[in-house]
Order: sequence, then C-alpha cells, then structure tokens
Amino acid sequence: MQNTQTGLGAFDVAHGAKTELIEYESKSSKSINNLKYVKVAKDITRGVAYVQGALIVADVYKNSQIKASNIMEGAITGLSTIPGWGWAIGGAYFLSDLITKEVTRKTIGERLDNAVGGALVEW
Repeated sequence: MQNTQTGLGAFDVAHGAKTELIEYESKSSKSINNLKYVKVAKDITRGVAYVQGALIVADVYKNSQIKASNIMEGAITGLSTIPGWGWAIGGAYFLSDLITKEVTRKTIGERLDNAVGGALVEW
C-alpha cells in the first residue's frame, strides 16, 4: 500500500504543477476555464486526493488502529488539494518523504510512528 501511495504522490505532484500552470493562465485568460481539458484536469486532482484519502482509511481499517502517520498523511492530503500554497506543502512533503526513505530506509510516517511509540488508538 505504501508503494501505491508513493505512486499517487508522484502523480499528484506532477499533476499539481500542471494544474497550477493552468490556474495561473486562467487568471490572464478567462476563456481557458471553458476548455474541457481544464475541467477534467481539476476533477483528476480532486480524484487523486479522494483515492489517497481512501487508502489512508483502508490502512486504518485493515490494521484496526489509528497511527500518528495516518493523521499526518490525511492532513497533508487535505492540504495538497488547496491551490497554491497547499500544493507546495504537499509537494514538499512528498519529496521530503522520498529523500527520508532513501537515506534512512523509513518514511517520515514510519519515523513519526516510532517516535510516538506505536498506535494512538487500537481496537
């Protein structure tokens, strides 16, 4: 599941950059918002966030526990849907997570869970 979230994160960063360029252009040319492609691109961005959210919920359900990493990833996913600074925060987190995993062999979420000492809530 972690690899799926990483893949979605990569897609989200690339797609977010494209969406930001479209948003910037739409401010100078209002007619761009009438293009079907622009509407589809915005819908895809929302769809990726929904899928990421569903993966987080599935992880919580499968493990019967809520971890600090689940809360953090949910917050980052929510923030990354906000154009501009939200996308920048999501992109920075995704890149930081990739670098952290490469250097330490653990994701930021895994390191957070270890620092907290395990699950916050279990059932």
